[in-house]
Amino acid sequence: MSVNRRHDRFRVDFHCGLGLIASSGLFRCISNGTSLKLAKDGLMMKDFLTDDTNAILLLCGIFGKDRSAKPLSLTEYSSLVRWLIGVKMRPEDLLKKENIPEASIGSGIEKQRLESLLGRGIQLGFAVEEWQRNGIWIISRSDADYPARYKIHLKDKAPPLLFGVGNRSLLNGGGLGIVGSRNVDQEGEAFTRQVAELCAYNRMPVVSGGARGVDQISMTAALEAGGLTIGVLAENLLKKSVVRSARHAIADGRLLLLSPCHPMPALLWEQPWEEIN
Repeated sequence: MSVNRRHDRFRVDFHCGLGLIASSGLFRCISNGTSLKLAKDGLMMKDFLTDDTNAILLLCGIFGKDRSAKPLSLTEYSSLVRWLIGVKMRPEDLLKKENIPEASIGSGIEKQRLESLLGRGIQLGFAVEEWQRNGIWIISRSDADYPARYKIHLKDKAPPLLFGVGNRSLLNGGGLGIVGSRNVDQEGEAFTRQVAELCAYNRMPVVSGGARGVDQISMTAALEAGGLTIGVLAENLLKKSVVRSARHAIADGRLLLLSPCHPMPALLWEQPWEEIN
């Protein structure tokens, strides 16, 4: 395995069907500090939503069964942001009703739709309370600690919202990406564990997707070795965060689970981490 230390570059190495991705600036030690506190049986982050994030949640979020207005797509939201930047406004400015007509004209999004989305304050309040009761925190593209690499590499395709559980300080610390086959052989599994344990020894976070196979093996091996792990999930954030091993690692500040998708979907697909307790 080799790693490129030069800035602003990526290098991918493959071995036994395993892909390793490391970005620049990932080889410094990072803080294990966390602001987590116990809240009943779960964990809650001591943070508050900014007005920008409240506005973005209203525009892009899904709250329960409410379908009174279709939330903005990524393309629509990015178009709105370009208009906001052009007139030197922020998402929070859309919380003022007098700014909505101008925003509708500038972005091409129907005025009634914007008003309906931004008028969901009560639904948002209930949703945020439920998320935080389950230890889920939310950040938006307008927040200072939104992952910088998302903005740099994805630009206006970066997710407007990110939902997370666990050590928020890991967001911008970097790490080694380990991805691979769901059906890995013994040699590949052994190599995956070796790499993950090496990361743990060097306090370098393992970043993976939590799927069955290489992803799950790498995350589990890093945690078992006392290391740091970031799981970027396609969905089912809440369900995966209550797995017993995940709860312990979250409480220790060694695990961050992150997803751009709704954290509590109505329909749940098969979980790679099956031990729910």
